[in-house]
Amino acid sequence: MNTISSPTYGLAKYVARKLSPIVGHIDSFIKDSYDFLKVIKEEKLDKDELIIIFDVVSLSTKIPLEEAIKVLYEVTNAETAKLVEICLCSKLFSF
Repeated sequence: MNTISSPTYGLAKYVARKLSPIVGHIDSFIKDSYDFLKVIKEEKLDKDELIIIFDVVSLSTKIPLEEAIKVLYEVTNAETAKLVEICLCSKLFSF
């Protein structure tokens, strides 16, 4: 969805800059499919284990907002988390 002319666009852009230092430094972060392949190649599986991959469509619409906001308060400061909360909970972005 193109949101460049939305009321929260400038705020979302500012928040993205504020969060960029922590993105990529979280254990569960996978940048792209090439990064995933690099990570998965290092894994050793037992004979009774399987790798199952899901193709996720519209991931951002499936994220539980309350849980995401709670995590943001844990990993960043209250001001940044509140700004993200405003962006995520604005009617323009509600799913």
